[in-house]
Amino acid sequence: MSQLRPSSVSIGIHVPSSAVAPLDSDEAYAEFFRQVEALGLDAVWTEDRIFHDANMLDPLMLLASAAACTRRIELFCLDNATVRPAARVPLYVGGHAEGALRRAGELADGWIMSPFGTVRDFPGLWRKVQDSARAAGRNPDSLVAGRLVYVAVDEDRERAQTAMRTFLHGYYGARFDVDQWAIVGTAREVAARPAEHVEAGITKLMPGIPSLDLAHLRRVANEVAPVVRARTGAAR
Repeated sequence: MSQLRPSSVSIGIHVPSSAVAPLDSDEAYAEFFRQVEALGLDAVWTEDRIFHDANMLDPLMLLASAAACTRRIELFCLDNATVRPAARVPLYVGGHAEGALRRAGELADGWIMSPFGTVRDFPGLWRKVQDSARAAGRNPDSLVAGRLVYVAVDEDRERAQTAMRTFLHGYYGARFDVDQWAIVGTAREVAARPAEHVEAGITKLMPGIPSLDLAHLRRVANEVAPVVRARTGAAR
């Protein structure tokens, strides 16, 4: 089955909101959100876990802080909430398990692929989501595909690996293979792989970064995001 090329891509930031070490201050997060918007990125993404050994900030509070600091970036969904003015809030389901793929197709506006696996795994998993939508009487072409991709940009590859390893081992544990499941290196090296995701049909990219370092955020926004967006235009 052929895959239509995306006409546009959303590049957001997966907020580093969990760590074994103490987390940053509320003002540091507020400034981070302001910079995400000022740099032209499209969204902020966060997560929640009921049980976890790491320190984890409440996602609703983070998103409320982001909403207070920004004007245009896209924000995660709210259940049982009243929104004024009224607005439709999209719902995305993540996961690789058969049940998660089925629920994404039957109930959600789209599916988010986890950082595990490669872009070569995407078409088969995405077909299962679309097939589930079709079986439920929904239009599979209306669904959105996204991906969380952990990235660290640095001319010093070892330094980038260290930053990413410290962050991800604090969240997933030492079993997380940074070399296999994260993208680290120069801006050129990092940008190439998310661009492959866009070409495969993924239109919501979530670069997951290891810290609130604003210099690193600027590198992602100014040196990685434009390359990915340019690849989108070339694929039309």
